Amino acid sequence: MNGKYDSNAVLEYSKRLFDDTNCGFRFFKGGNSTILSSSFGVQLNFLLDSLADYPTDKIAASLKKQQDTQSGLFIDDIFDMMDVKRFEEEYILWQFTYFATIALDMLNETLPFSFNFLADLKNRGALEKWLNKQDIKNFWYTSNKIMFLFYFFTYEQERLNIDNRKLIEYLFTFLDSKQDADTGFWGTQSGASLQNGMFGAAHIYLFYHFYGREINYKEKIIDNVMSLQDSNGLFGGRFGGACEDYDAIEIFSVLMRHSDYKHNLIKKILDKTYSIVQKNQNKDGGFPYSIDTRRITERLKNKITRKEYSYNYSGWRRMQSNCFKSDIWGTYFRVLTIAKIDGILRIGDSNKYKFYSLPGWGY
Repeated sequence: MNGKYDSNAVLEYSKRLFDDTNCGFRFFKGGNSTILSSSFGVQLNFLLDSLADYPTDKIAASLKKQQDTQSGLFIDDIFDMMDVKRFEEEYILWQFTYFATIALDMLNETLPFSFNFLADLKNRGALEKWLNKQDIKNFWYTSNKIMFLFYFFTYEQERLNIDNRKLIEYLFTFLDSKQDADTGFWGTQSGASLQNGMFGAAHIYLFYHFYGREINYKEKIIDNVMSLQDSNGLFGGRFGGACEDYDAIEIFSVLMRHSDYKHNLIKKILDKTYSIVQKNQNKDGGFPYSIDTRRITERLKNKITRKEYSYNYSGWRRMQSNCFKSDIWGTYFRVLTIAKIDGILRIGDSNKYKFYSLPGWGY
């Protein structure tokens, strides 16, 4: 292995992003402190077992005060739907709630208010109607919403002793009925690209694993994920992506525990991803969302356009970042990628990582 990353530098980078005034984490140096960036900071430091370095009671209080008393949704203090493009309000508010709940659970905190927003989905007819409204053709997007809902039901079941077994069983029944037998993904039989299907499926398989549910078409899933690796080792296109590259590793992590198919080849693939991710830790200690894999001569000839070098997390203008500079999300998911591969290949100090007990990111 080449280019071993420096976990201590990651921790120092995280400390520089901590916002004492708001008791949360900024998205990047000089960026906004949001409910999402604060939750990512908690998750990163949970993974590296370093939450004791922060005033966790104040962080928890800052997150809790952003939970709506009536609906139980978490709503960022600076959120305005006018700042969001291409994403539904339901998606954004569920995402706030998903990450804030995970962060508070990692902080051993209970939620102030119940998930009353789920009331309309607590019977099979309503749940079926909601699921049938979702766009299977764009499963990458839709799978996030299903993941959020799956997690909410699971959190209530595991932490609040609310019996959601019938609802959870129906989610599995629905997903089994919609899974593409040719790819093992969802949406690909309706026109979604193989990449779109793979990125979406990564949000789903962890629930199958958590509940001990059989994953169908395992060999096809593994072959298809393998086929999507770029020659440079990344999975998210030319420059990769913190989410996209992790999605592939997450799928391998789950499938290797459910199948003996092509383990040696998977390990070579993981080794390649591991190498390029570790080599691209930025000088400030953080990691970028994307990795510029071009040679120097190509960089001089072809400039990256503004559209290529910046992204808005979930379409939110308040969380716009440079793809090639460090931010808390890129750092968390790059380190999570390294941690997962460390555990699979047993090539690093995997004991230093702390994984989450419920099926959410970091599980």
